[in-house]
Amino acid sequence: MIKGIVAAALCAVLCAGSAEAAGNLTARATRLPPLVFDKELKPSVQSYELTTGTYYRLTVESKAGDEWQFAAPELFANSYVDQIAIRDIEIHGARSFGWIEFDADGAVNIYFIPIRPGEYGFGVRGRAPVGKFVVK
Repeated sequence: MIKGIVAAALCAVLCAGSAEAAGNLTARATRLPPLVFDKELKPSVQSYELTTGTYYRLTVESKAGDEWQFAAPELFANSYVDQIAIRDIEIHGARSFGWIEFDADGAVNIYFIPIRPGEYGFGVRGRAPVGKFVVK
């Protein structure tokens, strides 16, 4: 009985094939169009089309002139966040985060790889989403 279970498990593993990733997934990021929020906190882009397993660089820029928070928690919870860069400061191994607060005009670069397909909203924390990331 045990030999039959082991044989079936071994066959399932060998017959399923293998999943391999060749090369360094974080070697060169695909730059997305910058996401700029104006004084009314309206985004310059309403929708992004992304692919799982692709390394992206997203620049989020504030031209609001006031304090606010950018949020896309579902996207980043379903992504590998490699790095967050603000001017000459880099945060590595962030994995995920809730939001980024802008106290003044400025920009942040987020480097990430979407892992799970889905549709994820983005916008100002505490408000309804104003845009979406569609991950296929």
